[in-house]
Amino acid sequence: MKEDQKINRKRSWNWGHGLTLGMLGFIAFLAFMVYKAMSLPTNLVREDYYLAEMDFGDQMAAESRGNLYANPVLSFENGMLTARYPSMDLPDILVADLSLYCPADLTKDREWLATKSTLSGDGSVSLQVPLAQPPSGLAYIEIEWTTPEGKAYHRVVHHFPVRH
Repeated sequence: MKEDQKINRKRSWNWGHGLTLGMLGFIAFLAFMVYKAMSLPTNLVREDYYLAEMDFGDQMAAESRGNLYANPVLSFENGMLTARYPSMDLPDILVADLSLYCPADLTKDREWLATKSTLSGDGSVSLQVPLAQPPSGLAYIEIEWTTPEGKAYHRVVHHFPVRH
């Protein structure tokens, strides 16, 4: 009878075994998550992130000057990205820096120097830049120009259609 009890005792499962296996499983899960997090690409918004942070006050002043003007309406047709300001609100924009920032893919970021196109009959001002193939998904279009008071800035969120 004692031999049967010894065999059963060796095969029995107690809470210590379960606790040890649970902890080992949790450690394995954490190690897997750390590996996956380290293997994902981490694209910074810009390479000179810390230097740009030093000019944050100037950037906020430019954004407040840009907010004095109406936001542009963005469109993409025939390979041209157009930022149309609704009225002759911006007679002082002759040249503007346009940049396209795609948070999902660093390779699709673009920058242009846009010149003011002709005024349309309704009094709107358009800035046009060539864009052969738009990115799919979320993108930020940043427009920066110089006014008599200093730099002005608009950041517009735009959702391009997703291509499959």
